[in-house]
Amino acid sequence: NKAKAKEAFRKALAIDPEYSAANVRLAFMLYDEENYAESIPMLEKAFELAPDNDIISRRLATAYQKSGRISDAIARYEGLIRNDPNNVNAYLNLVSLYRTNNQDGKAIETINALKKVAPNNEYVYLNLAAIYLGQNKLNDAETNANLTISKNSSLYQPYVILASVFQSRGTDAYNSYLDLDRQASQAVGKKATTLKNQRDAAKSNAQSLLGRARDNLNTARGKASESEAISDINSRLNRVNDLIGKLN
Repeated sequence: NKAKAKEAFRKALAIDPEYSAANVRLAFMLYDEENYAESIPMLEKAFELAPDNDIISRRLATAYQKSGRISDAIARYEGLIRNDPNNVNAYLNLVSLYRTNNQDGKAIETINALKKVAPNNEYVYLNLAAIYLGQNKLNDAETNANLTISKNSSLYQPYVILASVFQSRGTDAYNSYLDLDRQASQAVGKKATTLKNQRDAAKSNAQSLLGRARDNLNTARGKASESEAISDINSRLNRVNDLIGKLN
């Protein structure tokens, strides 16, 4: 009974406005009902209470976008930062909005500004890792994911990013293996021997890289708590295990 559930959550928040579980659940109910305008202040509060929650951050940015308010939201957080240059949550929310709006350059600029304010904040490096992964800058993504872990090893997201990096490299090695296997089957003599050695090396490399992707996903799954995140990790694991199976 969704109506009664929402009423109960609102009563709970009337008693304790800082009750994060009630706030998050109500925010998600409103969001799932596509009541974006009403969900925004709830999601904003949820983000303040849990800035580490990637799902809240994404839903807030999407709610702004669906409400046609993304420009207003960007202006709001830019204003908050001007008034309080040490407002870490404002920086992080602004980064999320820029990323949702495909403004990676602005997002990186904002992250670099935050880095000066909070150089040890793990979300500085997590956001950089995610942006660089999206740009297929795998070395930069790997570096920043590892920096995130060095700041806070309890997060699951950097392990998912590392898994994506190793899966991408492993897929390239797998495709190289297939190509070399095809060439070796058509070659003769010394050329065939050389190609077979290269094929075996590519296969071994693919197995190693995909194995590292699997290990990072298993680590991420052990650290994740949201069902949505765990479901995503399991889907990724299935794809990686499928590729590993083809190499055995």
